[in-house]
This record gives sequence, structure tokens and C-alpha cells, in this order.
Amino acid sequence: MSGRRFARLTLSQATLASVAAQVLSAVATLAATPYLIATLGLETYGILIAVAVLTGQLGALQLGIPSAAVRLVAESRGRRDPRQQAAILRAVLLLGFCAAAFVAAAFSLVAPWVWSNGFRGSPAVLGQALAAVPAAAVLAAAQPVLGVSHAVLLGEERFGLVSLMRAVQGVVRVGVVVWVAALGGGLAALLWAQAATDLAATFVAGLSARAGAESPVTPTQVRHAARQLVGLGVPFAAADFLSALLVDAEKLAIGLAKSVADFAYYTVPFNAAMRLTVLTVALSSVLVPRISSVAATGDVTAAAALTHRATRLIIITMGAVLAPLVAVVPELLTWWVGSDFALHAGFSTRLILVALFANTAANAAHAAIRARGRPGTLSFLYACELVVHLVVVYFAVRAWGITGAAVAWGLRATLDAAAQRMLAVRALGTSIGPWSEFLIPLLGLAMLAVGCEVLGREASLWLRLAAGLFLGGTIAAWLSSADDWKLLNRTLRPWTHRINVPTQEAG
Repeated sequence: MSGRRFARLTLSQATLASVAAQVLSAVATLAATPYLIATLGLETYGILIAVAVLTGQLGALQLGIPSAAVRLVAESRGRRDPRQQAAILRAVLLLGFCAAAFVAAAFSLVAPWVWSNGFRGSPAVLGQALAAVPAAAVLAAAQPVLGVSHAVLLGEERFGLVSLMRAVQGVVRVGVVVWVAALGGGLAALLWAQAATDLAATFVAGLSARAGAESPVTPTQVRHAARQLVGLGVPFAAADFLSALLVDAEKLAIGLAKSVADFAYYTVPFNAAMRLTVLTVALSSVLVPRISSVAATGDVTAAAALTHRATRLIIITMGAVLAPLVAVVPELLTWWVGSDFALHAGFSTRLILVALFANTAANAAHAAIRARGRPGTLSFLYACELVVHLVVVYFAVRAWGITGAAVAWGLRATLDAAAQRMLAVRALGTSIGPWSEFLIPLLGLAMLAVGCEVLGREASLWLRLAAGLFLGGTIAAWLSSADDWKLLNRTLRPWTHRINVPTQEAG
């Protein structure tokens, strides 16, 4: 099936396609985690996670080109300007390769210092980490080119093609890691396996993105497009860098102030919880180009309505999913990674899930800001948040360890969600929904988490599960409407069906 055919997906169908891709990857990762921890050891697995965290921190060196590419490609489509679109496509791929070189060089310089001076672990594991720096650098370098290639395809609304690529890459990536670990490979071999998978995915995605540059353009047009991308992307890069620090600050604090084991006790359930954001991440990724293209036609009201419905659907879905999980966290962790792990990480995992709700509730507003707001807006917001968050993390981690880290992230996520809602209203010029839709479910989840922890084993599994299901069902019943069922019906029609009126689609 060609990329053109994939582009015929409606927004809701594209979201489900992206969700399916991410679910496949998430299931593979979650299934492999216990085996990898048992095979590699907790410390070695912690270093494997740390490589991903450090790679994410270096994402700022991409200069925000992926975010800028989605917006500019979508706007050029909305204005029906194929020459500008072709110039942007060529410029973005060129900038992606430049960013890959910067990321590889930076990782090679920073990683040895982090492993030697930052993390506390056994000499053997830290030695493996130092020996694996070249493989990790190649792995990090593949991400910018892969990111800009996917960004171009998203800007063209070729959502199905991107979903298929991500699904295949995610499953294969996990599979090769498990295979190498089963053969007795060390940390370097695991990272080389991941790098090979990502390089192959980068080649395929790059060819698909380059295929869209059909209109003839001059070098001057490409240079102008590159300046546009950098001018729009740099503020986004600053925002992404600060956002990555905000997400990872408590993890880094645990690694520096506590131990690699504590780092794993917090990060393993945190990463697992983030897999639950597949719907919200998918919806956010397709919302940015759709809001940009709709608003570029002058229909800002439709863009605001799109954001409102998407926000409500995210709250309904995440409330229904997270409430039962909060209730049965100890049993889930015991089944997944063992009773000792559950004993250390139970309460912090509950708090992480509550914070996750606040974090995802802001995704639609965040998409609206990226699509229509000033790029520097997010940078300013995150800079203000970072100052406060670092202070809270410092004292919370020192006082309460991983529980304090979860509390700090929860407070930050709640304040961020509130701020992004206000900024989205400013960017779109109208309301994106009542505050009660966000605050009441968040309060209910927090009360459920604290109540389950206080009662502990005195409350049976079935009683806690019933309370979680009741809360999730109440949130869904309160916020859902007949229009949502109509949307679901349209979504589940044959995948070649197309709705041409953007205001009819919201999620």
C-alpha cells in the first residue's frame, strides 16, 4: 500500500493506526523487560535505560527541525503551495543529517563523563558502559534523521505509513535486543543491535519522505526553507530541551543522589506507565498538522473545537484506563517484575500514574500551541517550570527518595497542564473546554491512590479494583456524549472512507 493511500485516513482512524503501532511496541517492550532484567542484571539494564535518557537530552541539538517541519509542511499543504513544500522537504532532510553529526559528537563527549562521574554502580557495569559508548553514539545519531523523516510524513498527513514504520521498528528493535541477550551479548552488543535496527528504519523513512519532493526548486528556495525551519525550530528546540529536563530531572536526581538500583526502581515503572500514553501521543502527533492546516484556511473556530473534543476524549480514555491500574499497582508489579520490586516501587508507581493523567490531559492543548502559538511561548513556560521543579526535586528526592521524585513530577505535571490550557486559549482565541473536566477527574485519581495506599492489604484486591473501575466509569459517563459514539461509528467504517470536512473530526 502506498503512502498516498495511507494519507486517506481520517484523523480518528489515523489516531487508532498510530495507537496500534505504539501498542505493539509497548507490548513487546513490557514483555521483554522482566527477561532482560533477569538476564542482564538490574544495573546493566539501568545503564541501557540511561542511554535512552541521555539520547533524549541531546535531542535539543536537532534544533527543533522535526517540530518545525510538521508545522511548515502542513501549512504549505493548507495553502496549496507544492514548490514551498518541496523546498521544505529537501531542506529538512539536509538539516537532519547535520543534526545527526552533532548528536553523535556530543554523545561521545558527554557519555564517558556521565558514566565515570555521575552514576554510582559497580566497576564492572560502568566499564561495560564506557566500552559501549561508540555503539550508543551511533544509536543516538540515527534519531535526528529518523525524526525529521517521520515529521515530513506527518506534515503530509501520511499517518498510516508512519504508523506502519513505527510498528515494525518497535517490534524488531525489542526482538533483536532479546535475541542478542539470549546469545550472551553484553551491553555494547545490545546497543549495536538497536543501532542497526534504527539505521535500517532511518533509511526506509528517509526514502519515503524524499519521495514527496516532486516539484522543481532552486538552491535559493532550499536555503530560504532552511532558514525558515531553523527560525521556527530553534525556539521549539529550546522548549524540547527544557521539557526533556523536566521529564527526566527526577530520574537524574535519583541516579546521582541514590543508586543505580533506585534509578531502576523508579524508571522501570515510569517507562512502563509512559507506554499508556499511546493514544494521547498518537492523537497529539496528528493534531498538530491538522490544526495547522485547518487554521491556515482561516477557520480558527474549527481548530479550537478540534482541540476541545480531543482534550475531552483524552481525559475520558486516560481516566478509564488509569483508575483501575492505580487500584491494583502492587499486584501488577508483583506479577510483572517480582514482589521485591513491588515493595520498593508500589506507592511511587501509583503517584506516577496520577501524574501521568495530568501530563496527558494537556496533550491537545500542547498540540494547539505548537500548531498556532509562538514557538518561544513553550520555551518560556518550561524555563519557569524548570527553576521551580529542580528545587522541589532536590529536596523531595533527598527526603523521600523515589516517592519524593514521583510527588515532584506530579506537582510539575499538574501546573504544566493548567498553564498549557491557558496558553492554548490564547493561541486559538477561544475556550477549549471547562476546567472542571480536567480538575475533578485528577482529584478523584489522587484520592484513589492515597486511599489504596493507606488501606494497603486491608482492602482486598477485588474491592480496590471495583473502586478503580467505578471511578473510571464515572469519568467516562460524565464526559462522554452522543457525538462521541457517532465519531466512533465513523472511525470504524472501512479505512478508505474519507470525511472531507475537518470540523467533523476531533480525535
